[in-house]
Amino acid sequence: VKDDKINVEIPFSIIRMKGVKIIPRIDFTDPKEPRNDVALVIEGEKIYVNKYLSINSPVFNAMFYGNFAEKDKIEIKIEDASREEFLEMLHVIY
Repeated sequence: VKDDKINVEIPFSIIRMKGVKIIPRIDFTDPKEPRNDVALVIEGEKIYVNKYLSINSPVFNAMFYGNFAEKDKIEIKIEDASREEFLEMLHVIY
């Protein structure tokens, strides 16, 4: 006891945890990722994604499968978007 305080050290080990599992972040700048089938160009840099985005977004569904010029392109330029914010959105979706 020192200054009316007691310091206690307790060694422990975690046996089981429950909750949200942290999944490694995907590198959307890697063109070698085999699941990617389209590149989005944002702020002049490519972000490689899968048309899987169309499942969660009516905008991407229309872009990839609708009557738009982008439908058959392997590179699509995205205007008026922040690259960093877009990458964060992709991490949430994926």
